[in-house]
Amino acid sequence: MTMSTDEYDIFINHNSQDKKFIVPILERLNAEYDIRTWLDQWDLYAARDWETVIEGALKTCLSCAVFLGEHGWGEHHRAETDIALRRQTQHPEFKVIPIMLPGALNEIAVFREEDITVVDGLFTRQHRVDFTTGLEDEEAFRRLLAAIRGKAPGPPRITVFTIKRDATHWKELPRTDKNSVLSRCGIAQS
Repeated sequence: MTMSTDEYDIFINHNSQDKKFIVPILERLNAEYDIRTWLDQWDLYAARDWETVIEGALKTCLSCAVFLGEHGWGEHHRAETDIALRRQTQHPEFKVIPIMLPGALNEIAVFREEDITVVDGLFTRQHRVDFTTGLEDEEAFRRLLAAIRGKAPGPPRITVFTIKRDATHWKELPRTDKNSVLSRCGIAQS
């Protein structure tokens, strides 16, 4: 699919009470990866019928992120999700990406188990992106980026296993080889 200049990579569907968690993720997607996000507070201006604009935006976006956080479903949040799921039914290449935010699963959250099962079981039948441990979760961000691009994320770049393996390998190297490795990486050893 070729994109025109008015298309966005992803429509951001969320409860407005969770916006404080969403904006940092979107700023990073925009700044580091040039992912064009459609967010109401950035792309919807005054004197417009917001329902018409949102439906139009969903038609020009290549995917839709459905965020669920500690406040559960917002007033228009569910309706937008239904529109996105209908579009996905008509156009299977359109991706609807379920994303859990911090606080979504804590016991004092307004968020309830039934919130996960509504909208055609979006959060139960599809693999979701899980930011429930925090926005700094690099694995969750990597999974989100892969989902937007329509690709599998593959294995994590750095794991506990690779760190331990590399540390063991490093200990076994003679000192001269350690200096050589550090020099190639541009790191000086004292």
